[in-house]
Amino acid sequence: MGVRLVHLSDLHLGNDLVWRSLTGLRSWRQQASAAVTEGLAAALRELKPDYVILSGDVVNKPARKIYRQQVTYLHSLFSKANFDFRERLLIVPGNHDASMMPKKNPEDWKRLREYREFLRALFEETDVENRRVRYVRVDTERKLLFVCLDSTLKIRFPLAEGEIGRSQLAWLRRKLTRVLEQLGPAGEDYTRIAVLHHHIIPIAGAGGKGELFMQLVDAGELLQMLNEFRFQLVLHGHKHFPHTFSQTRSDGSFLTVVGAGTATCPIVEEQHGHGNNFNVLDVEAEQNRFRVTRYQANVQGEFRPVPTADDAYKLFRIVPLGFSARVARKVTTVSADGTTETKIRLEGLRVDDPKRRISQFPIRISTASALSEITKFLPDETHAVAKVETNTKSLIEGSWFFRRPIAAGSPPAFLSYSYTVKAGAAMNRQEFVQRYTKPAEEAAEFVGVSVLSTYDVLEIVVQLPETLPAGQRPRTEIWQGGQSLPLADFAIAAKYDEFERRYELKVKQPPLQHLVKVVWNLVD
Repeated sequence: MGVRLVHLSDLHLGNDLVWRSLTGLRSWRQQASAAVTEGLAAALRELKPDYVILSGDVVNKPARKIYRQQVTYLHSLFSKANFDFRERLLIVPGNHDASMMPKKNPEDWKRLREYREFLRALFEETDVENRRVRYVRVDTERKLLFVCLDSTLKIRFPLAEGEIGRSQLAWLRRKLTRVLEQLGPAGEDYTRIAVLHHHIIPIAGAGGKGELFMQLVDAGELLQMLNEFRFQLVLHGHKHFPHTFSQTRSDGSFLTVVGAGTATCPIVEEQHGHGNNFNVLDVEAEQNRFRVTRYQANVQGEFRPVPTADDAYKLFRIVPLGFSARVARKVTTVSADGTTETKIRLEGLRVDDPKRRISQFPIRISTASALSEITKFLPDETHAVAKVETNTKSLIEGSWFFRRPIAAGSPPAFLSYSYTVKAGAAMNRQEFVQRYTKPAEEAAEFVGVSVLSTYDVLEIVVQLPETLPAGQRPRTEIWQGGQSLPLADFAIAAKYDEFERRYELKVKQPPLQHLVKVVWNLVD
């Protein structure tokens, strides 16, 4: 059963902040376009989503009068859309929804007092405890697990950074542990979605201006927990810049971050060249995929899909592919400007199960950083034809189709391809911090292989640039389930030529669902 989610964000309803209007040389009196509002209602009516997710910044400023006006606005919008918002709207606060004058203790309840009253009026409830700023929603029919978080904790004024906070992270761990225990084995089939306002990774193409005061200061801690509990999706807003970024974890599972632009804000410069827009996510769990389509308003206010924004991504861990190889070899050359050129070759492909025939298996290339860009993909089609279904700056996905299916006893085949990634590696600590929003003391890059099939030998070769200072000797690491394992447990041969700056690694029979990495530290 497919599930459709509409992801709205950053409505920015009502009058703007006066100081923001003055610095932007524009009027502080703001109102959502009537044409865009009608277009949004018509789009929701046509799309018929299972859920609408609103990831914060409902209003421009959290004044009681503005909140009351926007309750009326949203009631009208959802009524025209024929959407049951009382049961199927998920909403989290943004920095504009919280008090701009935080107390000494940023978790003071007054920070979101007006927002809580807004929720009570919006959902027409009298119980002030019923609508929380953080909550978990479990949909057993559609097999969805939502975690909706408050990222508006902040320690400075009047800046826009966010924070989840220690107490909320502790609450999240307790809540997820209890919910997953209740779901039992069935929970493995649930699509797990986290919703918050602030972005948890840098956004490629959005520019770095003001990023210091826009970021989620404890993004690393939240990402670590979402990885631990194997969440597949993170939805956010805040930057008004629509984007999608997917990464593969060490156990072969996936995490995809989807950011939405502003759905109704009328200020052109706040739309960052994307107009008013929102995301549609079509989740097809049984096919192990979901699609993201961006809808953008035209000059008449009508929302239409952007053709180039229809991308498919994986949800669940890829299971072993059913073949083995004599040698899997990955050779990566890192240039002085951070460009990486990688060549992959699988030699001696064979099928060991006499009952199986393999005619295709997947292609997947993704970037490690949102600032990276895949610029070239060159397949060797001697034994198989490569068909690419998704081709974006951060992801190439498709399938190899063998010219002749491989079965037990078939002549060994091989597959070979290469690809180039612009800004594929950080060259110093500063670049590392910008890419991954991690502390400089953790600055290290790596080339790795997730072992999803049986290999007699795995080879990884890394050619490092001359710009890397002497003494930065690479090392081998093997990870499983987010933890580094003792190398003594594996059959490893490694050597490093300091003159050539070339590291060669061989691992015999690497275990499935492990990540083998060649790692080197970065310097200033």
